[in-house]
Amino acid sequence: RQSIAVGDALKPLNKAKNIGEQRKYFKPLSDQFVSLALTFGPFEQQMYVQHCPMANQDKGADWISINPEIQNPYFGKAMMKCGSTSQVIVKSN
Repeated sequence: RQSIAVGDALKPLNKAKNIGEQRKYFKPLSDQFVSLALTFGPFEQQMYVQHCPMANQDKGADWISINPEIQNPYFGKAMMKCGSTSQVIVKSN
């Protein structure tokens, strides 16, 4: 997995002209959040690492969610339910 700093991942995302373009730059940022959550969890709220196999040109991509229901950020309304939960970061006691 290629690593990129959160600040570097935000730069092109902020410059994007529309949501479709923003989605192209979401993966590196999301990778950082997944890594941080797995490293520093558990948290006060249960979190889910979710995966879409079709994102990133069919290489797959992950994201963090606080909702167990899949709401795919890579494809939005076009494929909102595409994906599965690959890992649960359990709530701290």
